[in-house]
Amino acid sequence: MSFGLWEHDALIAGQFAARRGRQYHSPEKRLLIAVLLGAVEEYQELIHSVESPDDARLQRLEAWFRMSDDKWPFSFANLCHQLDLDPDYIWRRVSQMAQEER
Repeated sequence: MSFGLWEHDALIAGQFAARRGRQYHSPEKRLLIAVLLGAVEEYQELIHSVESPDDARLQRLEAWFRMSDDKWPFSFANLCHQLDLDPDYIWRRVSQMAQEER
């Protein structure tokens, strides 16, 4: 029996992720996280805008954060529920961050 340097170790995805120190998320969860992070980053960019922020865009984004509809797959409330996050808490932190920047 030979144990060569070039033999492959068999790992399942969860073991690989654990070795890398990251929690394994399904592609669907990663998409939800990306949408939520994208919205927060866009909100930050609008708030930090050196020029006057695009008020219409800012209002639409704030309306999305305040939307309580959980039937639409990409509504803020639904994203938070799917990710086991409290939408009220997330919005409070995001809006608090905006108030501190203004």
